[in-house]
Amino acid sequence: KLLKESFPTTDDSNKFPENKFNDIVSSIESLNDIDDISDEIKQLVNGVDSELSDFFNMHGISNMALLDKETNSSFNNDPFKSKREKLINIDKLSWRSEEKEKPFIPIGTKNVFLKYTTSEIKQMEIWGWQDREDYYNHIKSSLKKYLPTSGANNG
Repeated sequence: KLLKESFPTTDDSNKFPENKFNDIVSSIESLNDIDDISDEIKQLVNGVDSELSDFFNMHGISNMALLDKETNSSFNNDPFKSKREKLINIDKLSWRSEEKEKPFIPIGTKNVFLKYTTSEIKQMEIWGWQDREDYYNHIKSSLKKYLPTSGANNG
């Protein structure tokens, strides 16, 4: 349920494979036994998985924040909540500890994990669709004053 609620609600079928997702949910809910899973449902699952990977664009700007290589590697593929807790703990370190120097965390990265760019925070446990959209729009509006408009002469 949480997974489904984190998806945007839209009528734009090109933007989100919600119809296929709903088909799979309905098909799975109607199953009485795991052996009942048909090849058709397996194909639906594979299709939605592929479309969700494209849709969420895991390597797109709306899912990126700047961290040094070591810190980024330590986050692995942890859930957002875990990454957020790690980032806060790193931020609480003194600049010079006995073990090593504290990694630099850019303010924009802190803002992402504290959800300062999210217009209306509904949950802190995941980096959801609205968080991504708001972050992407924040980036665009921040860069707008520095980048030429389409009508500007760049020559």
